[in-house]
Amino acid sequence: MKRKTKVGELVVVPTVPQLPAIQPGGTMVDVFATVLDGLDSHHSKRAYGRALSEFHAWWRGQTTAAVVDYNAVAKWRAELVDAGRLSPQSINQRLAAVRAMVRALAVRGYLSWEAATAICTIKSVKAKGVRLGNWLTRVEVEKLLAAPDTSTVAGVRNAAMLRLMLSCGLRREDVAKLKGVDLAMVGGRWVLLNIVGKGRRVGTIPVAGWAADAVHKWWEVRAAWAGVVGVGANVLPVFSTVRPGADPTAPIGVQTVADVVKHYGAKIGKPQLRAHDLRRTFAEQANADGGDLHQIQMSLRHSDLSTTAKYLGNKQDFQHAPCDALQWDVPAVDISGVRLGDHTAGVELVKGDGGEPNA
Repeated sequence: MKRKTKVGELVVVPTVPQLPAIQPGGTMVDVFATVLDGLDSHHSKRAYGRALSEFHAWWRGQTTAAVVDYNAVAKWRAELVDAGRLSPQSINQRLAAVRAMVRALAVRGYLSWEAATAICTIKSVKAKGVRLGNWLTRVEVEKLLAAPDTSTVAGVRNAAMLRLMLSCGLRREDVAKLKGVDLAMVGGRWVLLNIVGKGRRVGTIPVAGWAADAVHKWWEVRAAWAGVVGVGANVLPVFSTVRPGADPTAPIGVQTVADVVKHYGAKIGKPQLRAHDLRRTFAEQANADGGDLHQIQMSLRHSDLSTTAKYLGNKQDFQHAPCDALQWDVPAVDISGVRLGDHTAGVELVKGDGGEPNA
């Protein structure tokens, strides 16, 4: 097949190979696994799987046709927009899943490439304005950092967790999978070295001194409490569970990170606070306090980071990192009064005793 790119110039486009395993005549469901297997992120797989299931259920309620077409997808998009239940981002994610599906249908011979191309031209929904998120003020940040009770093992861990999240703008997935070896000294300062994040993007994130200090104090308390004094912190997760009876060297889960943030958010009058709000707060306040925008992008590991760096010729500056610009009054983590025998102080949290989350 040929396509025209410039006047008088023709370029040969390689033909997409057909997969002989499945012959035409099947259903959309046959290609769902193919679409999901092509995704790297388990979050994307979950979202695409939900979107494809929703579309298939809707489509089956509309027609008995053997294959999807342009009109069906356009009608589905219009109904999602008119319903007003989903944000433009959510609708566009569903459209992306359907586009991936129709391409897979075309590859397997269920759908012509002309029909698949037509469906893929259906426009995404344009978002108008800016969605309002949650950002903490400087006063709220300082209240949040002072909220954990550092006389308990769980409180020391949670204090270190909040400091690291606000210092680095981490996602909750980042926090859950951090290993001790990730916290390293580079260029005369503490950094989280070569952290793999969303979309497998890798970045090295500068850490504020007060956050690194809190993490090291947490490790010291954990070693004394769990009896892992002879075990190097580098081989352990940065944050581990402190639930009674659980392996103290086991990493925490993503939901634990979310629960910790929500718990302390409620304590400072922000019951709807989410882990991602701390990431937003880091970026907004670091920029407001003079942090370089491009350095903040590097810390956040956004998708356009490499392109921005190439065009501007910027290199990551470890001596003037975004977290150094934060001007918060951060209380030191005092571990002198930790009750090692009373690490279950937060076990009854679900009963409303206001203790420290220790899941």
